[in-house]
Amino acid sequence: MDGLSTSDLAENSRSGPAMTKLPLQLGDDFLAMLASDIETEEQAETLGRALGFKQAQINRFMATNRMGNQVTCAGTRQMLFAWRQGVSPSDQPARLRDSLFEASLVSLAEAYFGKTKHTSDPKSRPLLPMFSFDYCLQTLKDHYKTVLCQIQRRPWDPNDFADLKHLFTDISLFKFDRSTGQVEKTPLEGSVNGIFGTQIDGQFPKRMLLTAPGGHGKTCTVSKLAYDWVHQTDGSPMKGMKALFVLKLREVEESMDLGEAIISQLLGDVPGVTSESVENFLETHQESCALIFDGYDEFKGSIKSTITSLTKVLRNKKFKNCRVLVTTRPYLEGDFIQGELSRTYTKMSIEGFTPDSSVEFIRRYFKARSNSNSGEELVKYLSHNSFLDSLIRVPLFCTMVCHLYEVEALSNANSITSLFDNINQFLLQHALAKEAPPLLPNKVTVEDVLHDLGKFAYDGLQSDCRKLVFQVEEFKNYRDAYATGIKMGILSASRIAVKHLVSRQTSKTSVEFFHKLEQEYCASVYMRRLGLVGESRFSKIRGPSKLDLLLARNVNTVAKTLEFENVLCFIAGASGPACLAVFRHIANQVKDFVLFYKCRLVLRCLLEADESYVDDRVTSALRKCFWDGKLDLYPLTDVIMIGLERLPCAAKTAITSVSLCSTHLSIAMTTRLWVCLASFDNLHNLYLNNASVNLASGQSLPCLQFVRRLEAWSLREETFSHLTRCLPAVKDLEVWIGNDDNVDQAMERINRSLRQIGHTLRWVEINGLLNINGSTVSKATCEEFARTVQQNSTQLETLCMVEIKTEDEGLVEIVQSCKGVGTLKELRIKCDEHLNKDTLYTFLDDIGTRMESFDGFRNKRCKCMRVIVKHPDDSILNWKVRR
Repeated sequence: MDGLSTSDLAENSRSGPAMTKLPLQLGDDFLAMLASDIETEEQAETLGRALGFKQAQINRFMATNRMGNQVTCAGTRQMLFAWRQGVSPSDQPARLRDSLFEASLVSLAEAYFGKTKHTSDPKSRPLLPMFSFDYCLQTLKDHYKTVLCQIQRRPWDPNDFADLKHLFTDISLFKFDRSTGQVEKTPLEGSVNGIFGTQIDGQFPKRMLLTAPGGHGKTCTVSKLAYDWVHQTDGSPMKGMKALFVLKLREVEESMDLGEAIISQLLGDVPGVTSESVENFLETHQESCALIFDGYDEFKGSIKSTITSLTKVLRNKKFKNCRVLVTTRPYLEGDFIQGELSRTYTKMSIEGFTPDSSVEFIRRYFKARSNSNSGEELVKYLSHNSFLDSLIRVPLFCTMVCHLYEVEALSNANSITSLFDNINQFLLQHALAKEAPPLLPNKVTVEDVLHDLGKFAYDGLQSDCRKLVFQVEEFKNYRDAYATGIKMGILSASRIAVKHLVSRQTSKTSVEFFHKLEQEYCASVYMRRLGLVGESRFSKIRGPSKLDLLLARNVNTVAKTLEFENVLCFIAGASGPACLAVFRHIANQVKDFVLFYKCRLVLRCLLEADESYVDDRVTSALRKCFWDGKLDLYPLTDVIMIGLERLPCAAKTAITSVSLCSTHLSIAMTTRLWVCLASFDNLHNLYLNNASVNLASGQSLPCLQFVRRLEAWSLREETFSHLTRCLPAVKDLEVWIGNDDNVDQAMERINRSLRQIGHTLRWVEINGLLNINGSTVSKATCEEFARTVQQNSTQLETLCMVEIKTEDEGLVEIVQSCKGVGTLKELRIKCDEHLNKDTLYTFLDDIGTRMESFDGFRNKRCKCMRVIVKHPDDSILNWKVRR
């Protein structure tokens, strides 16, 4: 083969730095050896850029290097071979040598080419102008002012923009406490300013993750930070920052490097500005620059699999001293809170409006329109329609609710589904009023408009990436639907410059629904019309409907069902047959659900369903949903509470156990919940963990007559006291003392409760396994507990005490008192490691007889008490104690 071979290379090496004449072509052996001598991936990437390859091509070559379990130079070799194909043979040696020098691989250039004398002078390359930092800064500011900071508040009004001067939203900071292993959630002082202005352990964090569901204000928050940087707002941490680069990840191609993305989105075609020069600038000025990546959930790539300079920044492998903020919806936060990144990223969460800030927003909205009375009327209306509470926490929907109330289009909304019916009806009427000639024929309904849009909504949600952004080309067969969606404000379109990325294409147009909930609503319209069209009355009664089959085929796993949770809620609120199909679908998958996910979905769908939809067939499906008798009310929101209140009586009889965890109920919510639970005739088990109930002075909880077992974990004294007073027939009591509770005080609370309900109890367990307080139960408290058991527990058969730290004499006193309880058959003690077991064992030996086991003893009727003691060394000893 013609060209430079290994023998030529050897000759060059022997001749040292002598001036050599370059050959006409580079051979395979030469390029293969050069590839093997390039030591690092970074060197290979730099050489690839010098040779003229785009970053996407380089990434593919580098991926070939990493195929299998070994790192090879196969991809680098392919890159050199591919480059050779596009270069004239006579130009190859000079071009490769120059590229090696440009990539700072000087030693390789001289080793392979020596101090080369060219056969012909290479064509001089025109030098690019210097990177103008000031010009780029001004370009950034202009872009932020005209594009990023123009946040449209109402979908139907393209000229209504948010006022970023006074933007406020509630943000929480999550901090991991290594001493307790718990995550602490605290309000972030300063709202948006707190993101970059809060110190963690005395330092400003370099990597921050901001999570929030769609529409809660992530993009508004990012725009506010950009606004403060542009205007150098006093009091803002953005003041004085040298440069702020804000990238929307939805507009970043998977293979793009950071510099390439910044040029494409923010800077445009600036002479002399290259991807490398931008990244070099960031490398040099890390301490005084910030990067914001908005919408990781819409990124086509992933920090787990995509390797570019952009994802290296996200993985904290590049620009480690640059402050970086990433926003995402909560379902992808797991990418950042595992392994090393969990220690790198500080997590924050946008909570949306609090109830107070929602009310304040509503009042300001109507005050700005000189109509304060309407604001007060809307606040009163919302207090009687609590299903809207969760929605008005989202700033976008709070604005829409205000406007719908203003134009008297809110009065007949009694669910989220009916609210979206009203929103879309209003959008259509508003668009029709503006169009001359009319936008649509007079007989066209909202559902007709939404059906075609719903196809795209459904396809996007059904895709693996849960697609929220579409390309305008995807609507080529539905041009009328696209045009109508744009004019109504259901869809919004934005043009993105891509001339730096794709040859012959200067821009592309991205299309999205005004909110993910609107996309889900449109998808629900499409699915139920597709599933119910042409259904006969006979088929609905006797067998599965088309909608049943559609759900079974396309929403065929629990994970997919949870992804389609909002869609299913909208379908359940549409009609009786649709409602039946949804509950049948949940019932068919019910055994695969995590309990609280299932309960949340069922109760949310019940909220949406009109009472007329919940017939005997729906009730039958609901009973199947609660096949195990368990109901988990975490988290107990107004929406879940309304769904619980709408549960039909026949379905309530299927529920035997209710759990309430990590929930702190208001006085009103406490009353509503207990009134509702009192109607559950088969409710036998009640479980509360770190939950609290609140009552007005002098108020008491309605009695739960049928509850036989209470599990109380980490409860406050008031809550425990309220519970024991409302359970007149409880027989089993299990109490877990909280992590930080004083054990002595906890035992005093248990004493007081036993005086109230002790006469009905047959089984009691007191567990201190969770407690890390270090306190000890005093001898006096043990004596009081012993007297309470002896005097009040007239039916007690079993008492278990697990790792309760007591004084030795105190535990002996408890054993002695239990001996006097005639009904007590078994006393179980799992000793704390600090207990002096000799004192207890000596006492038990004095009053009882040690036994190897109780086999054959349990069923005998005798006047003996079994005492079982387990020590931390895993030894188990048994005593038979005669009374």
